[in-house]
Amino acid sequence: MLLTFLYDNWGKFFGQEIPRDISLLPLSSCKEEYGNNLVLIFVNKEEEPSFVLKISKNCNFNLKLEQEFASLSFLSNTNNIGGLIPIPFFSDVVNGKFFFIQKAIAGKSLWKIIKNTGFTSRTDTLIKKSIEALIHINLSVPDSNNLKGPPLLGKDYILKDNEVAQILINAGINNQDLSKLISSQEMVLQESNRKYFQHGDYWPTNIFCRKNNVAGVIDWEFASVKDYSTDIIWFVSNLAYCISQRHRANITLSEAIVSGLYCNDGPNHIFLKKYLDIYRVNFEYSKNTFECLFHLCFVEILLRNFLFNGSSEVSHDFLNLLRYALNNKSIICI
Repeated sequence: MLLTFLYDNWGKFFGQEIPRDISLLPLSSCKEEYGNNLVLIFVNKEEEPSFVLKISKNCNFNLKLEQEFASLSFLSNTNNIGGLIPIPFFSDVVNGKFFFIQKAIAGKSLWKIIKNTGFTSRTDTLIKKSIEALIHINLSVPDSNNLKGPPLLGKDYILKDNEVAQILINAGINNQDLSKLISSQEMVLQESNRKYFQHGDYWPTNIFCRKNNVAGVIDWEFASVKDYSTDIIWFVSNLAYCISQRHRANITLSEAIVSGLYCNDGPNHIFLKKYLDIYRVNFEYSKNTFECLFHLCFVEILLRNFLFNGSSEVSHDFLNLLRYALNNKSIICI
């Protein structure tokens, strides 16, 4: 059915003649109902896919892909990072489910490269270039005239608001830790004093590399304009997770974060600190403010799963991580 649909609409999607051969490779990027299905589109028997079709698994979560398409449409026309964006061609709704087609990105994910080789001169180069790309992304804020509301105009969760505070309290955050979170957010807002375009899921799996360059960045469903960005914290946290899995396959994300970012004897924290400082110095953040960004990053993950993904409860793993971070100083911010 999908193949017939593509043949019937190829001209409308791409403004070109129908290829001699179109073949599909269905994939699934997420088993959860709030995820989406991926279909690779191959043209004329080429080895690499030419396009990717993303479609919601559940029509109740169409907003995520609608937001991603809006973000891609804006960013693909942004001069300094347009080359990193998988060009969006077309969006529609089929059987109540939102889908869109985008250009495929050739290359391997940074995650796979690091898992296979560890920290080498090449991975060091690719990580630094990923941070440079992130800086450009975070600075690519659209003109205020284009901020007409969702999905590009993101929601900043103000932690002292009663509704958000009550969610955190119900999840198990005590009043003392809530006060620390509120202070963290106020400090970040005071020091940042600007808008950021946040990718929202910037980690090595979503960064594709070819040779010694970043070829592109995928999965923009959480992207939006925010009062601050926690992308760099999520990126470095997942670097710790990625390298830790080379030595212990069953380590959890929160365990890897504590080991890599909070423990003096943790592996590779010198490398992680170096990468974090590249970003921090560029935006002239103090180390104390960066410590606060760690707290806010973990809060975002809790609230995202609970509010945006429709989970019935927050992740206990991340709840414990947040508690730990609030009561222990990260060694890479010292």
